[in-house]
Amino acid sequence: MKFMPILLGLVATSIAQPIAKRAVFTQSTYDDLSISGGVAGNAQQEALQKLGGLPNNLSTVEKDDLDFLNSVNQIANDAETDAFNPAIDAASGEEADALQRGKIKNKVLKLTATVLKLEAQQAQGDDVADKLEEENKKLQNNIAQDQEAAGQASTFLPFNANERTARAFSYDMSSFHNMHPWLSYKLTTSRGLLRVLTPSNDQFIMFGSDKSWSLWDSTSINDAFVVDAPGDKAVVTKVHSPYLLGYSPTNPNGRGILVIGGGGYIELMLGREGVAVAKWLNSLGFYAFVLVHRFPNSETGPQAPLDDGRRALKIMAESGLTPKGVSICGLSSGGHLGAALLAEYPQAWTSPDPKIPQVEFAILGYGPISTNAIGRQIIENKPPLPPKEKQEFYNIVQPDVQLSSPAPPTFIVYSNNDPVVPVVNAYRLAEGFTKKGAPVELHIFADAPHGFALDSDKELPVSKWPLLCEAWLKQNKWIE
Repeated sequence: MKFMPILLGLVATSIAQPIAKRAVFTQSTYDDLSISGGVAGNAQQEALQKLGGLPNNLSTVEKDDLDFLNSVNQIANDAETDAFNPAIDAASGEEADALQRGKIKNKVLKLTATVLKLEAQQAQGDDVADKLEEENKKLQNNIAQDQEAAGQASTFLPFNANERTARAFSYDMSSFHNMHPWLSYKLTTSRGLLRVLTPSNDQFIMFGSDKSWSLWDSTSINDAFVVDAPGDKAVVTKVHSPYLLGYSPTNPNGRGILVIGGGGYIELMLGREGVAVAKWLNSLGFYAFVLVHRFPNSETGPQAPLDDGRRALKIMAESGLTPKGVSICGLSSGGHLGAALLAEYPQAWTSPDPKIPQVEFAILGYGPISTNAIGRQIIENKPPLPPKEKQEFYNIVQPDVQLSSPAPPTFIVYSNNDPVVPVVNAYRLAEGFTKKGAPVELHIFADAPHGFALDSDKELPVSKWPLLCEAWLKQNKWIE
């Protein structure tokens, strides 16, 4: 990364003393941190002045400071969607242009916080190199846009972050729903409470599941795993005990789908690649089961995610909720795990569930199917992925060449210019299913970011992939 040493150098010249532990909403408001006003052209330096003071040795950055940076990202993103976007839509001429320049400066603040956090996590041993590269590209693009408008006025918009946070904790996804009207959200008051680390204190928020199952023991869901962000940004960072969260449709069709989000096997995108996907599938009549699986590491072993997925399929089949069959929908690393559940179980391991139900169909998106496996990588001299158990999992489980028979019909969706997961994974996966005689629906979009899920830019063709998938499901008579 060429950018970060420069970034840290600027931080060092901005504030001489390292910051102590910081609490976002007790010491700073969004309006205090905002850099959107004034003029364009210097957003990078302004952001660094707001976020400066991290120690030069990033491996020593405190967790509270990482939480601070994560919260800056969240609140700046909320300001963009809840304040800037509506104001820009309502304005015209120079007023709209000045608001747009303010929005770009706000994005520089947001992405600077993200890059700093990821750099610190990388220094502390987390495998976030791919995500760091992706976010840094976004940052550089917005810095360039800001510099192109140098000297022109940019508009500051006040934003009440506390009000927005309160709404997020009740899992308000109205803006997401407006973008994708085929989704119908439903909150319940029964089960599904998850422990969430908020900027000021620990909170319990509800993700609206109707039922929940602990896969291996009787651990309470409140103690099962940790989530570090609210609502649609929810990310599981630690799993003590794997869980299955159930979401029921208004008009059930008798079929269930296992939903597996991504996160590179070091975290799990519970919100936008889990619960949001479940609600979309609910709208089509499917009972959706969101998997919160363990990560492969020294505590769990390399096979943990696969064993959790197999147990989840067994629970689904025995739940009485899926009389017509069970299927899989996996995105990113969840796409790899979803495909792994369709492959032969590795002889090197012993499965706690030797027999699992036959999967009726699969929906797999932008997963690293085999390009992380030693010997099948397309990046020359790519170093092993930490922890070693994760790399071992990728080495042993290469679904495209290990698929079981019969393989199910599969819908595959990828981006041709994905900066994180090479598109060759799509071709390998499609070839594997074809060799097994399974029908394959393959969609590759020329321009789409990694992790596009359901909420990609609505102007991009990739945003239509859920509708294409729905048409495929109808064609195969799985929905009306």
